[in-house]
Amino acid sequence: TTLLLHPDTTIYSLVLMILFSTTILYKQHLLLMILYRIYLHFIMTLKILGPFLRLIKNIFFLQNTKSST
Repeated sequence: TTLLLHPDTTIYSLVLMILFSTTILYKQHLLLMILYRIYLHFIMTLKILGPFLRLIKNIFFLQNTKSST
């Protein structure tokens, strides 16, 4: 019976190892996807906020020049 059980246990352990590694890879993939989405979102917000920030800077600059004169 031990001889019959041995291959089953090895196969079972192999399957467990494969499942474990795949779940780790899947989790890593999810993490990478999340980070990539955050990165894209950050770039988009910068692209959108860029002109607004320039506008605000220009307004402040104009106000400062007006107040100094």
